[in-house]
Amino acid sequence: MEKQIFKIVTVVLLVLVLTMTNFIFVGSSLISYAADDNNTNQSNVKFSSYFKDENGNKITAKESKYNQTEEYLYLQIEVQKEGYLLGNVTLEEGANFKLVSSDSEYVEKIENNIISLHNITSGGAVEIAIKIEPINEEKFDIGLLEVESKITLKGTYK
Repeated sequence: MEKQIFKIVTVVLLVLVLTMTNFIFVGSSLISYAADDNNTNQSNVKFSSYFKDENGNKITAKESKYNQTEEYLYLQIEVQKEGYLLGNVTLEEGANFKLVSSDSEYVEKIENNIISLHNITSGGAVEIAIKIEPINEEKFDIGLLEVESKITLKGTYK
């Protein structure tokens, strides 16, 4: 009788351990990103955010291994007709990544997930590559794998 109870308890514990290890390591090396087109309230200003795949094609969602390669978020800003845009691009709270740096001539600085832009004048679309890094915390919230990040463009069009 004791042997049977011991076997049952051992099997139950083994199943629990195996199940828990699967859940513990979910998301430890996988990061999922998403971006999409954004509308502005000025018809002469177009704004979109996206990622690129290995072939350079624009995509709105991307999964990658944690810290395996550098990842970039791309912003496309177009000022149509005449005029210029001066403003900021903000990655809102709750995103699963942070904005790190950019070599673009249109980026003045990046601080606290806010990109300060130099003047963007009319004459075509401008593509800005922003290096991003996943949020790295001691406790990883599994909800970050499916979070929808919000990026806003605020500025003055003249």
